[in-house]
Amino acid sequence: MKLTSSMKCLQLHQITINGFNRMKKEVNEYISNISKEEIIQNKKEIEGIARAKEVKETKPVVSKKRQQKEVSIEEKSTKILTQMQDK
Repeated sequence: MKLTSSMKCLQLHQITINGFNRMKKEVNEYISNISKEEIIQNKKEIEGIARAKEVKETKPVVSKKRQQKEVSIEEKSTKILTQMQDK
């Protein structure tokens, strides 16, 4: 009885390892397909978003026009981040 449960446990362990290895292979393929240009572009976009948020937090809002512009920038940055996360 004990041997059977141990064998089942080993089978489940092997299935888990196989699944992990399959996921690892898929992730590595995905990473290898990303070009350096995409990485650089994404980094620049993220840095721009960070700068825009930093400026927004440190400087008071001057006018409604500026406030609308900042909201527009934030919406664009949020959209870019969600697109990156979807990839």
